[in-house]
Amino acid sequence: MSETAISISDLHFSYGRKKVLDGVNLEVPEGSVFGFLGRNGAGKTTAIQILLGLLSPQSGRCSVGGHDPQADAVAVRRAVGYVAEDQKMYDWMRVEEIVHWTSSFYPTWDDAYAQQLLRQFDLPAQGKVKTLSKGQNTRLALLLALAHRPRIVILDDPTLGLDPIARKEFLRSVITLLQAEGATVFF
Repeated sequence: MSETAISISDLHFSYGRKKVLDGVNLEVPEGSVFGFLGRNGAGKTTAIQILLGLLSPQSGRCSVGGHDPQADAVAVRRAVGYVAEDQKMYDWMRVEEIVHWTSSFYPTWDDAYAQQLLRQFDLPAQGKVKTLSKGQNTRLALLLALAHRPRIVILDDPTLGLDPIARKEFLRSVITLLQAEGATVFF
């Protein structure tokens, strides 16, 4: 029996009178791929923000990698690689600069793996972030989320704005890569 990577129990959250999470319960086993699906506005991003400790639930509990995101947000962020739906980066930096800068936040950063992903994702190390295509920007965000070798990867609709073929290829290659690493994928 595998351990639980992500656990949500009776989670509630509202924006004013609008309930977006109303008693959500789920468990994601370690090493699994979990699709968290729902309509726009259903609360998926809100749930992810609670899992990352960026929002506090109004009631209920959750655990990520064995840590409470409200009590130990730093431990959660070290255990998780996160790619937002429309991730913003410092567009004035070169790709290699943002990779180097991000590495300083993670004690487990793997420079060799970051360089491998840079080549695998066909990213221009000397290129400015602002000149990257939408697909390249998404791959850079993924590199930054993976190079510290997280046990859990949370993808909040990272393919938003990509054409359907690019979206399918991206998700297939990412999930294959992460499964080979034994990571838990929540998308």
